[in-house]
Amino acid sequence: MKNLFLFLFGRFTSTVGNSIFNLAIPLLILDKTSSGRAMGSFMGTTFLPALLILPFVGLYIEKRNKKKIVIITDILQFTLFFALWYHYHSYGFSIGFLTLFISISKVIGRFFDISSVSIFPRIIDESLYGKGNSWQGILDNISELTSPILGVFLYKTQGIESIFLLNALTFLISAVSEIFLKYKNLESTQNTVNRFSFSEYKDIFNLVKTQRFLKNSYLLLMIINFLMAPLAMTVIPFALLKVINISEWQYGVINFAEIFGLLIGSAIMLKVSHSQKNIKLYYQGEIICIFIQGFIALFLGVIGKTYYFYIFLTLNFLAGSFNSLSLIPLSTQLKSKVNPTLQGRFFASLSFFGGILVPFGNYLLGLLTVYVNTAILIIMVSSITLFLIGTLNFSEKLNKKIP
Repeated sequence: MKNLFLFLFGRFTSTVGNSIFNLAIPLLILDKTSSGRAMGSFMGTTFLPALLILPFVGLYIEKRNKKKIVIITDILQFTLFFALWYHYHSYGFSIGFLTLFISISKVIGRFFDISSVSIFPRIIDESLYGKGNSWQGILDNISELTSPILGVFLYKTQGIESIFLLNALTFLISAVSEIFLKYKNLESTQNTVNRFSFSEYKDIFNLVKTQRFLKNSYLLLMIINFLMAPLAMTVIPFALLKVINISEWQYGVINFAEIFGLLIGSAIMLKVSHSQKNIKLYYQGEIICIFIQGFIALFLGVIGKTYYFYIFLTLNFLAGSFNSLSLIPLSTQLKSKVNPTLQGRFFASLSFFGGILVPFGNYLLGLLTVYVNTAILIIMVSSITLFLIGTLNFSEKLNKKIP
């Protein structure tokens, strides 16, 4: 349990700073450009380099000490955000340099993310996976719960520079806590080589081909990340801040409501432990979340700004709750179905294929904000996603009935 505490504390600390930073970035970009297209281009461009290196990341991490990797990546993030603060303080805003810095940060973050997912079998017993996932979800959500209000407060009163410095400090604290982890080395010294071969992913592809659940997980994530992730990253902030013209404080409160919903969902899953492997909740939770996103758009531009704020606040809380109810069973199932020695490659390939369409979705939806009414765009994207996920869910049920 001590190992779990140290790991979750470090993750919690860095997530606080990173969540505040991620909340402030849309405010900064839209403040400086007032363009949904610029927002989509920024999001897509900063996401792409980290995505392209994922196959390499999986191979590299799988054969090396995950504890060392998470420590080194946190130190690199500390250095990077300190450099970002210095550049902004000295030269002011430049979307080109900001794009470069964030792209590098996301590349480093990929090494940390894949290592932190596959480190569980090396620091805790398998019996603690479900509890560890739930506590990780709760702490991640608590850290993100503090970010909307604190992020807006810092952005409005101290400026973006204070957020750069805070993020740097949280990564440093995270690295220090991870130094004290007791690590069980499961890597085979015989398999550790300096030459990388992508043919080693053959085991992962064979595993996915033989397990329909894993194959459907790939397809689901590709659908969600092509349509719904860019909707949340680009279109929704643009609609709220530039179409409805809500204040930054209201934007922070809306984000707070979603994270609070995620926290409630995580707490429910921790209490109802028998549901942590119920994958039906994944389909049901995602379908409800997407329906809520589409329903939100029906009121866009139809009612007054104040009324829309309260409606969006309530529905965003519900969306967060159902999203958490869906993600924890998925995470628990994936970790239990994949051998620990394959998890580095598996989660890297899952992130790659699940995220391959995110940049293109951001570019596309950012461009469409120029030509398509925002409410119609949100309804259209939500409807297409519901149809695709519903079809995939139906085909899986039909397949189970066929002998």
